[in-house]
Amino acid sequence: MPDVGTMRSRPAAQSLMEKLLALHDVRPAQSRLARLFGLPPLNATETPWYVGARGEIAVARALGRLPAAWTVLHSLPVGKTESDIDHLLVGPAGVFTINTKHHSGKKIWVGGRGFLVSGRSMPYIDRAESEAASVGKLIARHLPSGTLVRAMIVLVDPGSIRIRERPELVTVIDARHLVRWILKQPEMLGASEVADLAHLLDNPAVWRETPEQAADVPGRFAALDAAVRSAAQRQTLWFGGGVVLLVGAGMAVASRLLGLA
Repeated sequence: MPDVGTMRSRPAAQSLMEKLLALHDVRPAQSRLARLFGLPPLNATETPWYVGARGEIAVARALGRLPAAWTVLHSLPVGKTESDIDHLLVGPAGVFTINTKHHSGKKIWVGGRGFLVSGRSMPYIDRAESEAASVGKLIARHLPSGTLVRAMIVLVDPGSIRIRERPELVTVIDARHLVRWILKQPEMLGASEVADLAHLLDNPAVWRETPEQAADVPGRFAALDAAVRSAAQRQTLWFGGGVVLLVGAGMAVASRLLGLA
């Protein structure tokens, strides 16, 4: 169990879930009729926050398979704005920042500092480097020896990934291969160094101060997630039923016409 009052107590996608719920809670609840017909409970503004949260939760689930020698932190507030670091790893192979991107079915192209999602340019490389640099500076302010922080971009459910030229300072990887890749990295830190870094980064005082967490954010998100999935299932059932009715009606008409011929 996470220690209450430490950064380990922050669930994956904490920031995204809070933003999503803040938007969703001010809208009227769906009517019974809307739920019956499987209308999506999220609007166009809310959907990107939901998709992002689902991606971060998926990566956190994968990181949960790492051995006990690794410390995994999520949704860490950094800098002077509302930005955060999706995941932070501390273990024998070093310190890693992870920027999660959920682009289901999209074509990913990477060339040096260029990053395209289905042909659209994204500033992901710069952001990933900035996150790693921020954590490196934070560590250096508290531990004289400092340590190298490596940046990663982890893609959830991409259609394809083509890396023409690997970025110099950022590793781009499919979430399905993440844990295996981490465990193959050479050992860079001793047990005492890992413990010192984990203790430092688990301390809320070294991060940007954030408002008190809203009550039961993961539980409320889980309920909303269940509603989204239920709506999708109902849409599928209604679509399937409509197809069956259309086919049945078509066959009846054809049979009648053949009978009249």
